[in-house]
Order: sequence, then C-alpha cells, then structure tokens
Amino acid sequence: MVAACGVRMNVNRGIGEQSAARSEGLEVLLAMSDRTARARLMASLPLHATISVAVDGRELFWSFLHARRPVDLVICEVDLAIYCALDVLEAWHALHSMPRVILLARNATLAQVERALRVGVTLIPFSCLDYVLAGVTRLTNDLAAVVDP
Repeated sequence: MVAACGVRMNVNRGIGEQSAARSEGLEVLLAMSDRTARARLMASLPLHATISVAVDGRELFWSFLHARRPVDLVICEVDLAIYCALDVLEAWHALHSMPRVILLARNATLAQVERALRVGVTLIPFSCLDYVLAGVTRLTNDLAAVVDP
C-alpha cells in the first residue's frame, strides 16, 4: 500500500491495481528524495505493509501529523528539501513517542550525529544501503508479527 501527498492506496505490485487501504497492518513512512533509493527500499518492504511516501521534510511532518494510526517504522534521509528530517524528528520527539527510525545520510556531520542521538536515532551512511535493505526486510517481518499476530 502506498500513499503520496496524503493519499493512501493499496498497490498490488505485480499487477498495479489500486484499492482503499485497510486499517490494520504494518505502517511504514518512507521519506526519500532519491527515487532510486526510494524504489529499492519500497521493494524490500513486505507486500502487506501500508507505505506512506514523503519526498520532502514538509510532507514528512504532515505524514506524521495526519497518520490514521501510529507509524511503526520511518525510513528517511537526513537531507530532505524544505525541512531537514532531523528538524521534523526533533519536533515530533518533543511531543510524541518516536517510532522505529532508520535515518540515512550521505555525508553526516558530527552535529547531525549528535542531534540524531538526542532523539534516539542512529545515522546510517547511504554507502550501507544494501545492508539497510536486508535489515529492513528482517525488521518489517518482525514488526509485522507484532502488529498482525
């Protein structure tokens, strides 16, 4: 299931059919401006996951704010347009509990690493994307077992 700009859809990845999203299941928020990385991450997620897509920091913020239920997993890159992902995560952390977050960075600074650690998130370099993909598959399968027992 995929959502972009506040629209939630169920996408059958093999056929491309669309229907209304179901209310239960794994909720994943994917905030990536890089289309290739976004596509690779989406392919690593289980078919039953509801995926909301944000392409910039503003959409990431609004996706958090308008989620119908708490997000189980957020996968995002630090350097999003409009708002930095760290700005959004810090604001969310100040008001709500944090979901599991995978935060990717191309060239992380020490200041970014410190900010991420303050909200309980570890920065992972984009150079480790293949490892992240394998980890995402395992993590989402574990989360799905908890969400849909």
